[in-house]
Amino acid sequence: MRIITATLLLSVAVATLAHAEEKRDADAHEHGHGALNIAVSGNTVSIELEVPADDIVGFENEAKSQVEKDAVAAATKLLSDPLAMFTVASAAGCVTKAAKVEVKAEEHEEAAKKEEAKGGDEKAEAGHSEFHANYTVECASPANLTAMNFPYFKAFEKAQSLVVTIVTDKGQSKFDVTRDKPDLDMGGLM
Repeated sequence: MRIITATLLLSVAVATLAHAEEKRDADAHEHGHGALNIAVSGNTVSIELEVPADDIVGFENEAKSQVEKDAVAAATKLLSDPLAMFTVASAAGCVTKAAKVEVKAEEHEEAAKKEEAKGGDEKAEAGHSEFHANYTVECASPANLTAMNFPYFKAFEKAQSLVVTIVTDKGQSKFDVTRDKPDLDMGGLM
């Protein structure tokens, strides 16, 4: 029964994340705003973060200068520690098992097509880049995942908000977490 529940939960999480990705692709990305998707199955917490590169490093172009390359490297290092960016109660006993952070650039042609599809007459001069991070976290006591704080906003001054989607065996919930309100109450979700 536990295997069926875990399989069903992961299927819902994958479908939710795929839908969120389709929606983000369809919408223009908006500076200051990102998405954090969290799926909890047993002791495993899968986390996906997608944010405009401008929010993280202050530019969207491919890093060319040494200063830009250093900024990307520093941001990647910070984002590689999810439990420092998105803190939970120590009673949950969580440890990071895997972290993958990358910058994905939208091609110039693709950006121009999106601009044209929106009815814009401006040509996209450069593609939009985003930071994508995927994490696997193991928690000894996931029932103690009752709150999350976001030092992420202190680390990245241009970040303004995250839409947080959480999928557990109890269902799916969506929240807006902002720089002004960086605390998320997850009571009753686990």
